Amino acid sequence: MKKVFLSLFAPFLLWLFINQGIFTEQYFLGSDNTQYFHWILYHVEHLSRGVYPLWNPFHAWGFVDNFDMLFMGPFNPIYCVMALLVRFQVDAYSVYVGTMLAYLILAYVGIYALARRLIGGHWWAWLVYLLFLFSGFGSIVLTQLVVLLMYVPTIWFFFFLISFVQSDNVKSRHIYALAASLAMAIALNSYVPVFFIFIFLSFLAVCFFIRLRWLINGFMAIGQLVRQAPWLFVLCLVGMSLSVLPDVLWYTQASPSEYVLKLDRADENSSHPAEVSTELAIKSGVAVVGSWEELFTDFESSQNFYIFVPAIIFILILMSLFNRFLIWQVIVFFMGLIILLFSLTITTPLFNFLWKHIYIFHLFRNYFFFAPFIVSLGVLFLVGQLKVFLNTGELTVVQRWLRTFFIIVAHSCFFLFLSTLDMVPKVSFGTVILSAVWFLGWTWKGTQKNQAIFLIVLGAISLIQPVYVLSFYGSLARTSLSPHPVSKQSFSYLRPIKGQGINEEHGFHRRIKQSIDESGFVKAGYMGTRWSYDLAMNVPYQELQEYVRHKFVLYDCTVFMNSQRPDWDLLGFTLNAKSNLAYVNRQEDVGCNQTVDGQGQAWMVEGATNSLKVTEFNVNSIHIQTDLKSKKFMVYNDSFHPQWHAWIDGKSVVIDQANMAFKGIWVKPGKHQIIFQYGPVWVSWVLMGTVLAFLVWFLAVIYFLTGIKIYETEL
Repeated sequence: MKKVFLSLFAPFLLWLFINQGIFTEQYFLGSDNTQYFHWILYHVEHLSRGVYPLWNPFHAWGFVDNFDMLFMGPFNPIYCVMALLVRFQVDAYSVYVGTMLAYLILAYVGIYALARRLIGGHWWAWLVYLLFLFSGFGSIVLTQLVVLLMYVPTIWFFFFLISFVQSDNVKSRHIYALAASLAMAIALNSYVPVFFIFIFLSFLAVCFFIRLRWLINGFMAIGQLVRQAPWLFVLCLVGMSLSVLPDVLWYTQASPSEYVLKLDRADENSSHPAEVSTELAIKSGVAVVGSWEELFTDFESSQNFYIFVPAIIFILILMSLFNRFLIWQVIVFFMGLIILLFSLTITTPLFNFLWKHIYIFHLFRNYFFFAPFIVSLGVLFLVGQLKVFLNTGELTVVQRWLRTFFIIVAHSCFFLFLSTLDMVPKVSFGTVILSAVWFLGWTWKGTQKNQAIFLIVLGAISLIQPVYVLSFYGSLARTSLSPHPVSKQSFSYLRPIKGQGINEEHGFHRRIKQSIDESGFVKAGYMGTRWSYDLAMNVPYQELQEYVRHKFVLYDCTVFMNSQRPDWDLLGFTLNAKSNLAYVNRQEDVGCNQTVDGQGQAWMVEGATNSLKVTEFNVNSIHIQTDLKSKKFMVYNDSFHPQWHAWIDGKSVVIDQANMAFKGIWVKPGKHQIIFQYGPVWVSWVLMGTVLAFLVWFLAVIYFLTGIKIYETEL
C-alpha cells in the first residue's frame, strides 16, 4: 500500500507544482469556471441552512432557480461536506478549491483503479495514471469544472460495475452494487444525464456485438442480486430515479409560457427555452477545441487543454499496429470510436441520426466535454497494447530483430511527421529519441522480471514533453475571482437602482450568483419569468426602477388588466406616478377599500414597521407580519409564478398576478401572519432529504469498501 501511495502521490505533487496558481485565486483560464465558483458556493450556502434552493429572489426580480446547478449535480455528496465547512465559517475559496482538488484526486485514483482492474498489475495501472495525469484532463479545473464533476462518477461506475459482475463473493457483490448505483446516480445528476447515458449505451452496444456473454453475465448478476437482496435492488433503483428529479422539476416548471431563457441556445423552431439550436450544436463539437496540428505544435500560444496528450501516446499508437487485440481492448477501442464520432457532431451520420430521431439530444451541447472520456479510453487501450507487446515470453534472436525493426519504424515515422510541422518544441523530438533508445535497449537487455523498471523509466521519459507544455497552460492563468461573501440571509426591503447592482452588464454565463439583491435590469442573457421579462422589455426602466426598488407596495384599490393584452403604456404611467391603484388579473380581486376612493399614492414600504415586517426569510419562502389599520392590497414585488402559494393565518389564499409581473393578495386590517411559499413544501423536503440521503449513501459505500478486498482480475 505504501508503494502504491508514494508512486501515485509523487507525480501528483509535480502536477500541483506546475499548477501552483490554484492556491493564489488566479487559476481560472475559462470564464465559465468563475461562475461555477459562485454557483456552487451559493448552493452550498443555502444547504448549510437546511434549505434546498428552488427559487432565486435576488436575480431578475425572482425566478425559478436550479437551472445553473443542473450543470453541477446538486445532489453530489461533496456539497454537504462543503456546507459543513461553510457553516463553521471556513474561507469560501479554500473550501471550494480544497474540495475540487480532492475530487480531482478521485478522478485520477478512479482511472488507476479501472486500469488495474482491466490491465492488471500496479505499474501498468500507474503508467495509465501518469499519462492521464499529464494529459489535458488536469487542466479542466482551469477551464470547465463541470467535466470533472461528470467524469469522476462515470469512471468509478465502470470500475464498480465490472467488479460487481466479476465478484464471486456475495457480500462483495452487494457492496459493489451499492457503489455502482451511487456512482450512476451522481453521474445522472451531473450536468445533463444524456452524457452518461450515451457513454453507458455505447458500452452496452459494443458488448452486444462483440462480447454478448458479458451482457448475459451482467444480467445474471443483477438477477442474483434481486433474489438475494431485493431490498438493496429497490433501494438502488429508487436512489437512481431520484437523481434525475432536479432535471424533471426544472424542465416542467420552466415551460416557454412561463419562463424566458435567453442563452442564445434555441432558435425559432425550438419548443422549449432550454433547447439547443442545430447551429450551436455543430459549434460545440470536439473539433472546436483544437485542430490536429495543435496536438504537436505552438503550445506557447495554444489553449488546447482538452485534447492534449503526451507525445509518447502517438508512439504507442504506431507500435500497437503490430499487436493482437484482447477482447476488453476491442470493446474499449470501439467505445472510444463511437463517442468520438458522436462528439464530432453533424460531420458524422451517427450524430445526425440521433439528433433527428431522439428529442433529448436537443437539450444539451458542449460535445467537446466527451474529450476526457475519449482520452482515458485511448490511454487504457494503448497501455494494454503495450503490455501485449512486451509480454510475449522469451524472444529468439530473430524475434528481437523483428521487434527492433518495428520499434525503429514506429519512432522514425513519428519523428519524420513532427519534422514536417512548424513550431514543434525540441522536447518532443527528445522524447521520441529517448523512447526509441529505451525500447531498443529493453528489447535486447530487458527481462520479464524487471518490467517495473522499464515502466518507471518509460513514465519518466513520457513526462518530459507534457511538463514543458502544461507549464505554459498554467502560466496563462490570469483570471482572479471576486470574493463570494456568505450572507447572513437577512431580508432587504429595497433593491439597488439600475447602475448600482451586480450582473447588469453580464448575461447568464458571466453572472455572479450571490445572496445579494440585484436591480433586475440586465442587458443580455436574460433568465427569468415570462411576466417579468415582458414588463422589463415593454416599460421603460425610467418608469420602472423606482417602483421595483421597493419589494412591498400597499394599495387601496385594484383594477382588472388582462395579462394576455396588457396596456403597457398605462401600466408604466401608473407605476411611475405611484398611483394608489394596482392592476390584477383576476376579476375576483377587483375592488376598493371602502374608506378611500383610490386617490393619492400607493404606500411604498421602505423598511420594517409595526404595520408590516418580515419575520422569516429564505430563498423559497417569506413570512410577513402585518398590523394594518384598513384593508390593503399588498403587492410583493417578487416575480409571479403559478408554483407560488400563500396563506394568511394558516388559511390558503389565491395569489393574483399583480401589475402584470408580481404577486398580490388582499390583507384585512388587524394582526395577521402571511406566508408565501414556492412550490409544495414536500418538494423542498424531498430534495433536501435526497441530498442528505446521497451523503449517507456515499459514507456507507466508503465504510463497506474498506471491509473488502479489491480483487485484481484481468479480463
